[in-house]
Amino acid sequence: MPKIRSVTYFADLVPDTAPDTFTQAGRFLQAATTAFEKVGQTVQTRRFASQPFPAGVMPHGPASAAEVAREYSALANGQGIEYLSLGPVGVNDDPAYIPAIADMFRAAPGVFASVAIADRTKGISLRVVDQTAGLIDELSRVTPDGMTNLYLAGIANCGPGAPFFPSAYHGGGPPRFALAIQAA
Repeated sequence: MPKIRSVTYFADLVPDTAPDTFTQAGRFLQAATTAFEKVGQTVQTRRFASQPFPAGVMPHGPASAAEVAREYSALANGQGIEYLSLGPVGVNDDPAYIPAIADMFRAAPGVFASVAIADRTKGISLRVVDQTAGLIDELSRVTPDGMTNLYLAGIANCGPGAPFFPSAYHGGGPPRFALAIQAA
């Protein structure tokens, strides 16, 4: 029987209601874990993925990224959620969000994020690819082992709802969930 690597809960984060959102997510994820364990399945991790983080998650812009990531990480961990993805920075978002990811990772180890390096209408953005390469280089030096890079992905044409981190993000609307299955 394949293993369940994670149950991922997808929801929009709004600063004023984030504590309630994480409480709801924690309850759902605990109930899902219990239900799977009752039928002999082990759930390895419980995860949360938000909408792309510039979209309302950080109303005060890139300068607030580290503080918001730290706050959301604490809220998630307090609900038994092991991993948090704050979604991608989009090709058309303020470019200052890309280097802000390094600040997020320093402030809240274990938070994931991604950068969309292309979109369907404009194709690949060389500017964003270049910025993302610079970010990857910077992240390789955050810890001595260089492992901070595992928390970042440059993505292209990855839609919402995929449970695999760091590319996971919520596409809006009501909360959803997905299973990451280890099939190999």
